[in-house]
Amino acid sequence: MANFDEALKFMLSNEGGYSDHPNDSGGKTNLGISEAFLHAIGDDRDPKSLSYDDAKHLYKEHFWFFSTLECQEVANKAFDISVNMGLKSGVKILQISINDCCQPEIYLEADGLIGPKTSFAANFAHPELLLNFMRLNSVRRYAGIVNKNPKQKVFLLGWVRRALL
Repeated sequence: MANFDEALKFMLSNEGGYSDHPNDSGGKTNLGISEAFLHAIGDDRDPKSLSYDDAKHLYKEHFWFFSTLECQEVANKAFDISVNMGLKSGVKILQISINDCCQPEIYLEADGLIGPKTSFAANFAHPELLLNFMRLNSVRRYAGIVNKNPKQKVFLLGWVRRALL
């Protein structure tokens, strides 16, 4: 089963430290935790004040739903995408990618909810093929974000690099 600490290490290698970019719709961000996310969960702290342990706790409570995945790399990628795009979008990317590589044997409703069917299907899929579809579908999602909001273009190259890891 997938290990949270390994997934956290992978994800944080993509996140970096404190950022306050004017085009970031999430607002101030530290260790990948955005001001918008904190406000959404009723936490009034400034992201800049978050410690590593604070971030780890928030990630485990609000984003880590991938422990039932057998392939650590798939869990790492699903967790990383979920942190960057939001949990529901991250799970949808996982589900769409499962559909891309497992049809006709398995078809999932891409509802953004991870449960036993999604976990079973992810574990059924060939890990490298699933990872490649997750990368491709992440790039598609990022391109869609930029098409809807051209101000986000400043982040596109970094997002694509992250997606391809």
